[in-house]
Amino acid sequence: DSICVGSQNNQSICVCPLGKYGPHCLLTSSACSSNPCLNRGRCVPVDERAAKNNFSCVCEQGYAGARCEYEESRIKITFSTTIIPAAVLVHYITVATNSSSLRVSTIKKVPFEHDFVYIYQTLQYHIIFIQFSGSYYLAYVQPKFVPSAQLHLKLTTSDRCLTINEVFNSTLMGFSLLERIKYYHMPCRERHTLKCFYDEQHL
Repeated sequence: DSICVGSQNNQSICVCPLGKYGPHCLLTSSACSSNPCLNRGRCVPVDERAAKNNFSCVCEQGYAGARCEYEESRIKITFSTTIIPAAVLVHYITVATNSSSLRVSTIKKVPFEHDFVYIYQTLQYHIIFIQFSGSYYLAYVQPKFVPSAQLHLKLTTSDRCLTINEVFNSTLMGFSLLERIKYYHMPCRERHTLKCFYDEQHL
């Protein structure tokens, strides 16, 4: 059940199937006999000489960790009928108190003839922005991260972040960025329906 891919020094070079190893694939590995992977993860034995552990786990979608022990946060994003994209770029923002905020982004294709998409995430996050068609949408804000959260987010046109040109008049737009940023609190105070806006550097 092995595959010969050539020879060297008059000895065959064999590609072994899962669970077997050695020059001629005659040795078997018992690393996966106890089924160490959780949540229907698939155990794959590895060469003990090349790895710290003699197995690794291939997790099913929705689970992560060395043994698939962690349930990922599942996020269902539903789009209103007027803004169904072909794909989205999802930005996860982690807000840190004593250091810079962290952004992790992932791209996801929206299935054909569907108005929703499922996304799984293990990393901690507090804010989610969805980007597509040249626009940003504020989808989620949660001060405290909830592990393994099951979220259902519905995006509408009211969630779109406005560009700076849609928020400020031509007088303020004539200011430099450093001068203009001092007025960034005003739109949020004066326009209660405004969820977010962005300029060339800030969101």
